[in-house]
Amino acid sequence: MMKLSRQEIIAIVALVAVLVVGVVTPIVTVTAHTDAAQSLAEDETILQSFERAHLHAKHAKAAWQPTVAPMTAFLEAPTSGLASAQVEAYLTRLVAIHDASLISSSVLLGGRGDAANAIRIQATIDISYDDLQGLLFGLETGAPYVFVDALTVQTASNSEARTMHATLTLRALWRRSSS
Repeated sequence: MMKLSRQEIIAIVALVAVLVVGVVTPIVTVTAHTDAAQSLAEDETILQSFERAHLHAKHAKAAWQPTVAPMTAFLEAPTSGLASAQVEAYLTRLVAIHDASLISSSVLLGGRGDAANAIRIQATIDISYDDLQGLLFGLETGAPYVFVDALTVQTASNSEARTMHATLTLRALWRRSSS
């Protein structure tokens, strides 16, 4: 066997290193290019979905027209006192429909945050849980618009009665009528 000198061994190692670098570099470059192209394709897909969503939202916003509340949404009365009486009468009808007892109701003075056309009523009723749900639904979804601002519930002292003592703070809006 032939014995290689130190310089020849270094030259062979250098040649092998150049060959390895020459083969590995294109492989790494092609792999990086493929990964970048795949990532770009995914990003373009996401961008297209965002653009479609934005376009859809833009068209939906352009198609939306604000609506005016129907006249039945507001109480029509010449004074706030008569409007308050209408709210109390409306509440009395709803309480009767839901098999409850109206203990008391009173008109509250408007607070600083209230609009001039706001009517506030505080009512105390005895009612069952199921009927309370129906009453609240009727108040919040019926006409005139009545908003439940506060609700306090206490169970009745007689546990067999299955009724609750509820205090409601209601707010409604009225418009001054000419009559």
